[in-house]
Amino acid sequence: MNYRDAGVFQAYLNERVRCDVQAAFLRRPSADALIRVANHISRYVDPRAPTELSDSNLDVLKTHPDIVRARQLQDSLSKDIRAEFGTIKKSKGTKIHKLYQKAEAGLHCEKIRLRRSALHKSRKQFFKTVETKDVNKQLDPSLLDLDKES
Repeated sequence: MNYRDAGVFQAYLNERVRCDVQAAFLRRPSADALIRVANHISRYVDPRAPTELSDSNLDVLKTHPDIVRARQLQDSLSKDIRAEFGTIKKSKGTKIHKLYQKAEAGLHCEKIRLRRSALHKSRKQFFKTVETKDVNKQLDPSLLDLDKES
């Protein structure tokens, strides 16, 4: 309110109301709210950053050697179980079923590990190059409305 003396502002402070009344009256966020928001700002928060893998990246992961190896182990155990018991459900409690469950869990864990790793690499690449892309976009002469004659 731009008063010359700070004592004038003391009249606006109320002992019972413990909030920034002036900011509320002016419909502005209080200083405390602004400080809380500023504390949560991060360089790695960008809505343009990838949050999921693209379909092409997922297709590449399907042919990853670790995934192929784990899938082959699971498939071979599945064939053995089906040959001996008919269905996987009927083999519950047997040693081969426990091996099958371990292979299935291993395949699942490997998929998750590789997806997380690929997403981490994708985000790291994005944040490594986003500033350069933004500057190049701003410097693109086709965006300027300059007459070629002048």
